[in-house]
Amino acid sequence: MEVVVSYARGCDLKATAGYVLQALVRLDKDDTVLCRANKTADTDFMVPLLAEGLGIPCVMYSTRLHEKAFDRDIRMVMKADKVVAFFPEEAPMHGGTGHVVEVAIRMEKPVEAYAISETGELRSVGET
Repeated sequence: MEVVVSYARGCDLKATAGYVLQALVRLDKDDTVLCRANKTADTDFMVPLLAEGLGIPCVMYSTRLHEKAFDRDIRMVMKADKVVAFFPEEAPMHGGTGHVVEVAIRMEKPVEAYAISETGELRSVGET
């Protein structure tokens, strides 16, 4: 199975790292994580580092020359079997991670979406 794991900027990194790790642990060793490689956001490298530490392969999707980031998200979701997304509670479904979820829903891919509160608590905001 190929799974997109994405989190929005604005999430508390310590809490998000713990929740991303929990999501990755639920995957099988033969699963592959798909994630964004954004050269302007160091935070996009948390998912591949955690996946690598667990021995789960990770394919990083970069924006191609003359391509918008949203096009990269579409390519990534097209390849995925499922999407797991994390958002700050005060701004659920915003930004590129919101776009990833929107594309997955449009493509009828399973989605797990979670909000992380300012205190680091996790709350499910929906599954498809």
